[in-house]
Amino acid sequence: MPNIRLHTIGYISRKYNITESTLQRNFKKIFKMTVHEYVTMMCMEKAQRLRKAQSMNIEDIAEELGYSDRSGFFKTYKKWQEKYGAKD
Repeated sequence: MPNIRLHTIGYISRKYNITESTLQRNFKKIFKMTVHEYVTMMCMEKAQRLRKAQSMNIEDIAEELGYSDRSGFFKTYKKWQEKYGAKD
């Protein structure tokens, strides 16, 4: 499951034994987004699935996905919904 605190550039670069700068450069070249943007997107997609499938509230979803700042999560989630047309 994606986790905003766990899946950092440092964590991923250590896991795959590459430097952070190499990871950032190659990831952006291949995926056309930063590692942080990708992890955020995965978290928001997971949040959407949790809202639909398990009827979880936003606070529980934020905790599940590793967000310590619930209001920050909520703002990010709302922006994602607006950008991608996702509805609860």
